[in-house]
Amino acid sequence: MKLVRFSKLFDLRLIVCSLACLAGSFANAQVSQGNFTLPMQTNWEGAVLTPGAYSYTLNHASPGGIILVRAPGGAATMAMTGKIRQSKPSARSHLLLVTQDGQTSIRELYLGDLAVTLLFGPAKVKHSVLAQTPVVKQYVLVADARR
Repeated sequence: MKLVRFSKLFDLRLIVCSLACLAGSFANAQVSQGNFTLPMQTNWEGAVLTPGAYSYTLNHASPGGIILVRAPGGAATMAMTGKIRQSKPSARSHLLLVTQDGQTSIRELYLGDLAVTLLFGPAKVKHSVLAQTPVVKQYVLVADARR
């Protein structure tokens, strides 16, 4: 009986300790800021961004986090509803733009400083497509605002 109670207590302490370490690492590395320039009209999680220069701030790289995107004429807020993938750390960050059926959308935001990739869904197609059209991928560099 004592052995079972000790085992459960040890398991609970191990879980609490692991969560504390994980929360500490997320708390230290969740803010990211940067700038990018879009070459064309682009959809991003329901917002339509015109060509031009933008800056962004991401407070939490987790589902439920918010990305604030600012342009000279206004701002848009995107909720993080997509998936997050751990990546390799890098000095560079980028956006992946995908053009399909005449619409361009941001599908990934790779944050090299946080070593994560934020994945987004494609733009909604408003008309029926009769034939498969080629998918065009384009990378846009993101400048880290801290450099």
